[in-house]
Amino acid sequence: MQQIANTKPGVTQDVYLKELSADVDLPFDSLRKQLGNLPDQSRKNHSSKLHNQHSQQAPQLAERHYSRIENAERHLLMAMFYNSSVWDQVVANPTFNFIHDQYQQLYLFAQEYFRTHARYQSAEFSDFVKEPKLQSVLAELEIDNDEQLDNEEAATDCVKMITESAPLVSKINQLKQEFDSAGQIGDELQQLKLASELIRLHRQLDQLRTSND
Repeated sequence: MQQIANTKPGVTQDVYLKELSADVDLPFDSLRKQLGNLPDQSRKNHSSKLHNQHSQQAPQLAERHYSRIENAERHLLMAMFYNSSVWDQVVANPTFNFIHDQYQQLYLFAQEYFRTHARYQSAEFSDFVKEPKLQSVLAELEIDNDEQLDNEEAATDCVKMITESAPLVSKINQLKQEFDSAGQIGDELQQLKLASELIRLHRQLDQLRTSND
């Protein structure tokens, strides 16, 4: 949030706030209010030093929040691992892909894993994956697994949300890169056009999330 506060007020700041709003499922106006409550630049360095000192003294306990789409991916992946019917349902669609790379990679590893393993065992699968970053993601998934998706109907809803969201997410990521490139060369007119399109796409994504609640 402080990084957004350090950007130039106006179009750029609004775009990043909109992106953050979509990622954490918090109202745009609420985030803007929080932005206004952040300390100014003159106090930032001192606050940062105090924060770093405190971080070294105590562990971070803040809970990470995921968007509805990412939550759908996380729940679906766990359901696929533990429920063979859900697994069969998803792999029957050869065009299905997870939006976030880490879940797609775990999905691909799982396809290979199940060629030689009849049942999912978390420890065995973690050893099979071998990659530390993916093992860490898997450990988090196991901790957060609440077994909400133990039926095919719930899995279908998640697949629908992920599949319908994927093109929008891909387009948003592309426009974000173009927006950053335009900013690097100082093309404010192009940034304004891209910002308008980004906000429109984020609204579409918000509507899609709402329709799948």
